[in-house]
Amino acid sequence: MAEGDNRSTNLLYFMTMIISLAAVAWIGQQVHNLFLTYLIAIMVRMNVLADALKSINNAEKRGKRQVLIRPCSKVIVRFLTVMMKHGYIGEFEIIDDHRAGKIVVNLTGRLNKVDLFDCDPYDWLTWRLEAVSVRTLSAFRLIHSFRTCKEFECGVISPRFDVQLKDLEKWQNNLLPSRQFGFIVLTTSAGIMDHEEARRKHTGGKILGFFF
Repeated sequence: MAEGDNRSTNLLYFMTMIISLAAVAWIGQQVHNLFLTYLIAIMVRMNVLADALKSINNAEKRGKRQVLIRPCSKVIVRFLTVMMKHGYIGEFEIIDDHRAGKIVVNLTGRLNKVDLFDCDPYDWLTWRLEAVSVRTLSAFRLIHSFRTCKEFECGVISPRFDVQLKDLEKWQNNLLPSRQFGFIVLTTSAGIMDHEEARRKHTGGKILGFFF
């Protein structure tokens, strides 16, 4: 009787382990799927902005006075608003075509370059893992700065990492030709704005792009 009880106990233990492992595997798969969904959403959003900025760059190089951007998005509109505020583009019109929308942008010929602050998807994940593994945020910034200070055109996914107010000057030096020429665009808790406005409002944010 005791031997039978032991077998039943062992079988129950074995079945419990199998169920536990299956549950862990299922949870892991769900986390994996959520991460992929999040990553794809970022890729789509940043690709739309990247395509818009590329269209503006190409139109400026060809000496065009207008450029048509599609689709329209809130991020693109806010980015263009910052550029228009500083005279790097003229006024723009949002056209509702009952689809994804489009924007007609008037160009002034003043713009030299507008781009995203981008990185490779593998590096984006690597930075995220390093942010967890290093002991201090300062060490993370050091690693990140070393890898990205002159490599901001290597992909389509932005790391969108936090930039504190005291670090804005460093990123001006990294991304702009000079401190008096061009602007970095950040997304902050107060909205999308250039680095000068962020400094006036004493807020940091995430680097979205730059133009000069």
